[in-house]
Amino acid sequence: MTLKLPYWQFASTGGGSEDGVSNPEVEYFEGDYNYFLAREILQNALDVRLDKEKPVRVVFSLEEFSQLMFPDHKQFLEIWKSAQKFWPKDNLKCQEFLKNGFNCLTSDKINVLKISDYNTEGLNGGDNDREEGWFGLVRSVGSSNKNEGQGGSFGIGKGAPFAASYLRTCFYSTVNKLGQNVFQGVSKIVSHDDNNGDVKRGYGSFGLDNQSSVRNRKQIDEHMVRKGRGLDIYIMGYKIEDDWQRKLLESVLRNFWPAILHNELEVEIDGETLSSRNLEEKLIHYFINEPTKDNNKPEGNPLEYFRAFKNSDEIFDDKTEILSDVRFYFRKSDEHLNRIAMIRKSKMVIYTRAFRFPANYSGVFICENDKGNRELRKMESPEHDRWDKHRHKEKGSQIELEINTFIKSSLKSLTRIEESELLDIPGVHKYLPFDEGGDLSGDNGNGGEYTGKESESESSKEIGKSEEFEKDVLVSPYKVAVINTPIEGVGGEAIILGRTKNKRTKKKKRGGGGEGKNNALLREGLKSRIYLKDKKNNELLYRIIIDSEITGNCNLKLFAIGETSVEKIKILDAKDVNGNKYLASGYRIMKVPLSKGNKLMLDVKINSLIKMSLKLEGYGLQ
Repeated sequence: MTLKLPYWQFASTGGGSEDGVSNPEVEYFEGDYNYFLAREILQNALDVRLDKEKPVRVVFSLEEFSQLMFPDHKQFLEIWKSAQKFWPKDNLKCQEFLKNGFNCLTSDKINVLKISDYNTEGLNGGDNDREEGWFGLVRSVGSSNKNEGQGGSFGIGKGAPFAASYLRTCFYSTVNKLGQNVFQGVSKIVSHDDNNGDVKRGYGSFGLDNQSSVRNRKQIDEHMVRKGRGLDIYIMGYKIEDDWQRKLLESVLRNFWPAILHNELEVEIDGETLSSRNLEEKLIHYFINEPTKDNNKPEGNPLEYFRAFKNSDEIFDDKTEILSDVRFYFRKSDEHLNRIAMIRKSKMVIYTRAFRFPANYSGVFICENDKGNRELRKMESPEHDRWDKHRHKEKGSQIELEINTFIKSSLKSLTRIEESELLDIPGVHKYLPFDEGGDLSGDNGNGGEYTGKESESESSKEIGKSEEFEKDVLVSPYKVAVINTPIEGVGGEAIILGRTKNKRTKKKKRGGGGEGKNNALLREGLKSRIYLKDKKNNELLYRIIIDSEITGNCNLKLFAIGETSVEKIKILDAKDVNGNKYLASGYRIMKVPLSKGNKLMLDVKINSLIKMSLKLEGYGLQ
């Protein structure tokens, strides 16, 4: 008996509404389609995790199909041509869509993004089994059969793969719990007519009679047969971009770093793997040079939230009435973010929220228990990007109050009032108006005149009463004031975290005064340029180029420059380009040989992963 071959079918409108190009199920995802694609695909895969002791693995791979590899390519091309004739030429948006699709179909090679998941249940159920996964993903529009605690429970996210396709066409190939191969193509294009003038819907499928799925392996093209339990999705005519891999990778890291960290998810994109073993390395690689604050969803640099969770300064727990067990991770930050990543049991970052606090921080809120997860899911928007109290009529307002009260009270417990203190900064009087009623600023009450020389002694130490603090107090970071001019590479930015000591005592040190020859600040004859050279092993490497008009050994000091202050930098390692090492002590590099008319190039590692604007000073010519 000859098996009937599957074919393309589009139902008749029966004189009813026609499907245009502005399909709301697809349009929402059209913009940054790679971002949404990763978010929706991974959420669906995590919802059907098979072995809870092992991570779900999802592989994105780019393939090229010949026209012969495209299931019934000839029939589908004829349908496409019919659509081009059917729609008026002045419908520019529709004609543009059809033109791009035609060019794709008539190319020798058709780009296909294949997405395969492993350690998943696959898609179970028959074509009309409305309680199972096959019907929910492949056979229905705008519906879902997931339970209320799972990720995608609205059935909207399945439009994301179609937005990434010039053809708005995907194929699904699965092996279900019965070990059965199931296959079907789905197309969401535009209405068209057949040779008899019957107007067809834009929604169609590739399968057997009555738009049923193919369940006999022999009727599935071998290159599209799923091997082993799970699901393969083929996005036909994938809209490939030059940086498509990076966009997918960044979306995965932004949205799913918690799931990867907890070893619940592994992702491979074009051969590059993201797992719990290399998560921190990948976050640093892709986000260390990105702004702390941004407008991408979820807002804020994911590296900051990861650090807040992994290296938190404080962890708060509570057991609320509705959500039950909740937890908040807090970390003092070098830069102004002041947002909290909101996460539930799915380990996907739903969104981030801003909470006020008198210093810089990043945070993570998570509710992992089943009860709280179900309640939060009821508040979640169809786009899974916020918790809205209005979506949960019975308890939404109370849940929002529970979350706000918990986080705000946690932040309040960290707040300390820092008493202001007087600082005496050498030389500042030169830039301030003279006060007829008092001594010269910077004299420290010693009656001496300003000598015109800079003192190496730290005369800007505190001159105030003793202050007691229950714990370290955060000081807001300084704004960028100077960016060093790079000879090559990337210039740094200065963003500094200041901290008070637990206890301060009254101190006085004399300002001004003369200096010995060996302690003099080398203001003349010494020029330097500094730029960020490289990132290696999660460390920043700076190149310092010194152009000297003097000869002799000197000590160098390295500072980070802010708008209102200068901070010492801890140096981890210093050596010249020939590999000669120099003793690094705190913020000093000792006994550096200078030669008049010659440039000295030093490579310096500092104890910070934040790009800074650096300043070099030379002391103690010997």
